[in-house]
Amino acid sequence: MKKYALLIGFCLLTLPLLSQQSQKYVFPRSATVTPSEIEEDYKPLLRRLEAPSPDGESYRAFIQRRKLELEGKERTGNAAASGKTSGTSAVDAPNLIHDFRGNTYINGVPNDNDFAISDGGLMVSVINSNMFYFDSTGNTLGDISLDAWSAPLGLQAQTYDPRAVYDPIHDRFIVVCLNGTLDSTSFIIVGFSQTNDPTAGWNLYALPGDPNNESVWTDYPIIAITEHEFFVTGNFIRNNEPWQTGFAGSICWQVRLEEGYNGDSIQTRLWDNVTFGGNFIRNLCVVQGGSRPSSATNMYLLSNRNFDAVNDTVFFMEITDTLNGNPQFLIDYLLTPTPYGLPPDATQRFNTKLATNDGRWLDAMIENDKIQFAGNSYVPGLPSQSGIYHGIIDNVSGTPTITGTIISDSTLNYGYPALAWCDLSPTGNDAMIVANYASPTDNPSHGVIFYDEGQGYSDLEVTLPGAGYINVLSGNVERWGDYSGLQPRYNEVGKVWSAATFGRSTFTYGTWIGEWTSPFIVSQDAPRPTPQVQAFPNPSQDFVKVQFEMDRLAFGEIRLVNLNGQVVKTFIRDGLRSGLNEFVFSTEPLENGIYFLEVLADGESMARKKIVVAH
Repeated sequence: MKKYALLIGFCLLTLPLLSQQSQKYVFPRSATVTPSEIEEDYKPLLRRLEAPSPDGESYRAFIQRRKLELEGKERTGNAAASGKTSGTSAVDAPNLIHDFRGNTYINGVPNDNDFAISDGGLMVSVINSNMFYFDSTGNTLGDISLDAWSAPLGLQAQTYDPRAVYDPIHDRFIVVCLNGTLDSTSFIIVGFSQTNDPTAGWNLYALPGDPNNESVWTDYPIIAITEHEFFVTGNFIRNNEPWQTGFAGSICWQVRLEEGYNGDSIQTRLWDNVTFGGNFIRNLCVVQGGSRPSSATNMYLLSNRNFDAVNDTVFFMEITDTLNGNPQFLIDYLLTPTPYGLPPDATQRFNTKLATNDGRWLDAMIENDKIQFAGNSYVPGLPSQSGIYHGIIDNVSGTPTITGTIISDSTLNYGYPALAWCDLSPTGNDAMIVANYASPTDNPSHGVIFYDEGQGYSDLEVTLPGAGYINVLSGNVERWGDYSGLQPRYNEVGKVWSAATFGRSTFTYGTWIGEWTSPFIVSQDAPRPTPQVQAFPNPSQDFVKVQFEMDRLAFGEIRLVNLNGQVVKTFIRDGLRSGLNEFVFSTEPLENGIYFLEVLADGESMARKKIVVAH
């Protein structure tokens, strides 16, 4: 970083800091939990049924008013924006090689997704209400609500905003979630797995959401790790105040890792009062290592002007040393030649909207002295479309330079990206970007774009087509999900795993998990056989078990028709996985006779089997 960057101070738990010397503060382990031993899990969830409204004084009300002001208006920055439009790319898309349904939706809104996978193939997938554990084949190893997971802490408020990360150096997981929305109830819950088995024991810690007794609570965490330390950022919000006066600054906790894994008291430092030109900087995005957690002793952070119609300022910050050293917090800024801007809400079916929130940076990584970052943005020339901003900062440790690209589509709206390093060479910087999408004719879901360094971007490769639009809240604006999950498989070069939102046929949220490879990895899989279907027992007296092959992932339908071609029963309208599937149904409601079970994929018949019912 440039050495003329500003130096900020930090406030610690109870004592005001009068100099730049750091002091260590310690939190004891608050509790332990073993998810596999939890027998009582009520899965409580309090949900506000109203969608964001332009009335009122809340942060979301302000954002909605601001978007209404900008709706349909072309915005111009101080430089021409570069962009990538879907459908024109010569870059190959990534390969989706395995996928399965993720966490069960139980009314948590929005459906925030985050995800971590170990070198041994164990997965932790979190949404706004629960945590699921899978193996790499998609088998569920267990699940637990965030409430039950954090229950040993004895906190009474609701848990929300979960984050997950895997540490390949220590072979452990870390999960973070928030608790409470008042100063008296606000905590950042941090769980360190005691082993590489996420269903086994966790060491739980509760960092105060109002550490300086300023009547604030902590919102919106972003996490990252280095080889030795853990970082979690958040925003201070004053009690019962609108965001214009209630925002009280963004913070970053710096935490020692090994004490958390061991269950010892953890050393921490809180960085706050992060300002530039006398104004608070919002939404600090910590920068995660790319191919593995960074071995450096510093941590970079990014931010921007997240609710401006158009802006070119990118705040570039650095915590210069570990807790055991003499760290400073440096602030600088860069001007991107491709401005970003407040994204319009995404339009889905029936002219309903999906909230894209603001234009903050949502994810960032560093590899080979290059930072890549991403967030939601407006799209120049397409005033009603939301897009993805992909930024790159080169020569990070020297004199940094910045470029940016807005990824867009003339039909699809994009939102809530995440990034992961995915290069076959240790000196390269290819990456994958997962993003949600929706349109008036495309149900909400998500896909992955491959970034080929020096060549550009692939088209979006869809993980699973949405089976329905999202209609959970009252009003015209639904919540989309405030972040998505994407992580490299650290011990398998060129592989990345994703977890993000798709619309279910019940007009609610779903989570779908996918395994991806770089397009430069040529699949060695044998070609799939022609789809076949088998049924037994057939004739049937009481039930039929049906097995059928799918040659691709598709939005499918399983239905029963009679000899006249009339649909007797539609059993399933949802995503069908490639490979062998099994479906069982009872024939007791049917009269004796001949029927046909049909399997359709994307509206086309994939398989058809005669079923004889003989009670």
